[in-house]
Amino acid sequence: MNDSTLLIICIALLSATLVFHTLVMLRIIPYSIVWGGRLQSIQQLYRFGSVSIILNLIFVTTLLAYGNYISVPVSDLVIRGMMWFMAGLFALNTLGNLTSKSKLEKILFTPMTIIMTVLLILILL
Repeated sequence: MNDSTLLIICIALLSATLVFHTLVMLRIIPYSIVWGGRLQSIQQLYRFGSVSIILNLIFVTTLLAYGNYISVPVSDLVIRGMMWFMAGLFALNTLGNLTSKSKLEKILFTPMTIIMTVLLILILL
């Protein structure tokens, strides 16, 4: 697979994650299945959910910029650094998903974060 295909897969996964987090924030999907099943209140849901949505939007923008789908006023070095940061963050998130109290989070999101980590590393190498 070429980098463009890998980027599109990453963008699709992150877009699906954005939709998912939006549905959680709208309380269509129960928030007990995210953040390791450790959220204690609606206020925590909105705080953590907002951070998730903002980060995922930044990640999608980074991928779009890396693929030259959009132009951003940031150097290629910063974009590449952000991609490595994302790979590291997804690797760490995999560990968090493995320790989640939510079985659904373990089953759904552990493979996704592993896939994202691998795809990002493949793109960068």
